[in-house]
Amino acid sequence: MLSVFFEWTIKYIICCHLLDTLYILYKYVINTLYIRYKFIFIIFEQLIYIVVIMAKQKGVINLVGTIGGINFYVRKGVAVARKAGGGFTAKSIKNSPKMVRVRENSSEFGRCSQLKRVIKESLYVLLKDYKDASLHARMMRLMQEIKVLDSISERGQRKVEQGLTTSLGKQLFLNFPFTENYRLSNLLNVSITVNPINFSCIITGFDLKSVVFPKGATHLKLSYLVCTYDFDVFSFKNYETSLFFEAHSVSSSSLIFSPDLPLENLANVMCFCGISFYQQVGNEKYVLKNTNAVGVQCVHISL
Repeated sequence: MLSVFFEWTIKYIICCHLLDTLYILYKYVINTLYIRYKFIFIIFEQLIYIVVIMAKQKGVINLVGTIGGINFYVRKGVAVARKAGGGFTAKSIKNSPKMVRVRENSSEFGRCSQLKRVIKESLYVLLKDYKDASLHARMMRLMQEIKVLDSISERGQRKVEQGLTTSLGKQLFLNFPFTENYRLSNLLNVSITVNPINFSCIITGFDLKSVVFPKGATHLKLSYLVCTYDFDVFSFKNYETSLFFEAHSVSSSSLIFSPDLPLENLANVMCFCGISFYQQVGNEKYVLKNTNAVGVQCVHISL
């Protein structure tokens, strides 16, 4: 009985040594292969990351949040999951010295966004029939470009309205195509002059025969809009006047727009000209909502 016990003990020891030898040989082979074919292992690791760490969620219920060190969220309409960690926290953005530039940019971006919203809302009477998905992004880029022209305020407190007091800031805003597909300056070969005291507008050289009417249009509407802004509370007031012209009718070469507005305490004034086309059916006129049937342009800035 004792001999059997020793026999199995010896076999166990031999097996253990054999396994140790095989493990050492395995590590040697793997290390040798990794050194020689490192790029293959790297590709394999990336595939594992894509398949496992950045995996798509499958199932009836799509999870959102962090569970067991895995972030679940929706990216471009697809539910995905990845290993949690990295990135910034709200606390670090608010307090970390390394996040100073982030805080400054965020503050200026927020003010640009507010001013863009106010200006766009003030132009609603001219742009309500114009649909352009790119207008928001284009106006935000414009606000950012004008903001950096503010050389008075400290970084993080630069303002668009301060940038608009510069000649370059005014030029950028006056040249901005609110209606990219239908630029007013290209449509009307006219001279536009705004009185900086009472903000009346004189358009000279207007020739209706030179205007190309969109298909179905029977009338043209020229609008003149005076907007005053309060940049402290982000509010505005509008004063509009307009004239209708029938296609192929005889028009005057000189037009005068004099909106009824109070002249006292007028500040932060922007003036806009707008053009739109209508189709008359019976006694009613219906605005054409094509992107090539609406044009808006800033013609004066007084800050």
